[in-house]
Amino acid sequence: MLPVFNTMETRGKVAVQQDTMDLASFIFTGKDMLGSTEMSPDLTHIGLFMDRKNAFRHLEKEGTCILF
Repeated sequence: MLPVFNTMETRGKVAVQQDTMDLASFIFTGKDMLGSTEMSPDLTHIGLFMDRKNAFRHLEKEGTCILF
């Protein structure tokens, strides 16, 4: 149903662990592991677990992948 999310979640343990660390960092500090306050385009799939803005950004990306 969500091809981008599904692909990103089946990458392997190390990648999912890094995503979890990035998500925790964003939630508790408002910054990613490198100190940036903006989410990297490579991390939009974790936007579903964050705020409304990032969730919509991810859903928009999913929609463009489905249409094309």
